[in-house]
Amino acid sequence: MRPKRLHRTLCAAAIGLALAGPACAGPTSGDPHRLALAALRGLRATIATIVAAENATSSGPAEYKRDAQRAINALVGREDSQYVPDVGNPGDASGVMGNLNQLVDRVGTPPWVPAVHGAQANVMAALGSLNDAMHARSLSRFEVAASQAILNLEVAIGRRSEPDVLGGLSGALANTELAVPQHATRLDGCTLPERSGYGLSNGYLVYRAVAIPSGSATIENPGGSIIQRHGTMLILYTPAAAAVQARCSAHSSAQSRLQPAPQSVPQARLQPVTWTVQAGPRAATLEFTPGVTPAHAEPAGATETDAMPPYTAAQAGEGRGIYEKSCASCHGSGLQGVAAPAIAGSDFRSTAQRNGWTLGILRTIVTENMPFNDPGSLNPKQYADVMAYLLASNCYPAGAKPFPLHGSAKLSAMHLKDPPVSAEANARGVCQQK
Repeated sequence: MRPKRLHRTLCAAAIGLALAGPACAGPTSGDPHRLALAALRGLRATIATIVAAENATSSGPAEYKRDAQRAINALVGREDSQYVPDVGNPGDASGVMGNLNQLVDRVGTPPWVPAVHGAQANVMAALGSLNDAMHARSLSRFEVAASQAILNLEVAIGRRSEPDVLGGLSGALANTELAVPQHATRLDGCTLPERSGYGLSNGYLVYRAVAIPSGSATIENPGGSIIQRHGTMLILYTPAAAAVQARCSAHSSAQSRLQPAPQSVPQARLQPVTWTVQAGPRAATLEFTPGVTPAHAEPAGATETDAMPPYTAAQAGEGRGIYEKSCASCHGSGLQGVAAPAIAGSDFRSTAQRNGWTLGILRTIVTENMPFNDPGSLNPKQYADVMAYLLASNCYPAGAKPFPLHGSAKLSAMHLKDPPVSAEANARGVCQQK
């Protein structure tokens, strides 16, 4: 059986910034926003179908194979040769792949294209696993194949907090122009807004601005974003805002230039504001005062792109034991890979730099997908310790600041530069920890 953690993941994936609003319903009509939403709904419907099949322990082979075919139907759509009408379809007529194919079948390469290509690859991998499930001769083998399919589909769904390719469809819908309904107002993402709309820059969504009709307003809280008041507007900055801000330097107007940090906004434009932030069934009231950043928030413009990755030597020491127990069987005791790729050394760092990986991306890979046989099974401290061990093994120097337990805009903006030359490095550029 799948653990209950999967159900929590599914519920959490349904909570986020309501960028789409009522526009979620209706035919896709080639609109990228609706195509992406339709694909995302199809992915979630597919996972729900597989989970239901796994939980039906009393069913015989015919029953769970029927559910596997239903999941395949949701992924491929009615026009595909793999579609079997008799078992039903929990998704829509186009299928996840049909919607994804329409998304990329267009002129131009907006920043969401790599995420969609990644989703396509993971859907294809999931289809392979579901076909294996169809031919399983026991419930246990069905569950192994079905669980692998779920892993691929969860990666395709991704996370809203990741603006890069590993954010999947959720990340693309939260951080790029895919978030914008077809007839919504588009604003210059490099300037402070004076009306409601979506602030865009080079295809990235920097913020959504919402008008405040009175002294308070109720909005849905987007996890990990920065919320700021500017005049009569509430501005909800996305996780992509920090990375995009550097591209806004061409805008020279001191009064209108986008400056996400509340301290940098002219004092005359800042007024105290209280509103209700909703997250699922619970709500909390937050009060913002002029020039003061909430304790839990980080200014969207703050980055540490020139700093060394943070971790302590003590963390790395703890992380070594966790790595040897949970990771070495695939990545090797020397971190050069056995059944999985190398994760330390010169070649690994070159790959990370070539692909533009940030520390936030690497943290997502580790926390969301590892260990491979039980993803997400470690607690936040254990994952932080493992990350510290990986940084130490890649010869980055330890410091006084520990690797954080949670993701942040700083980690998402921190690219892995070459570490200082270390006498401890071996021929492959790995610093073995004693």
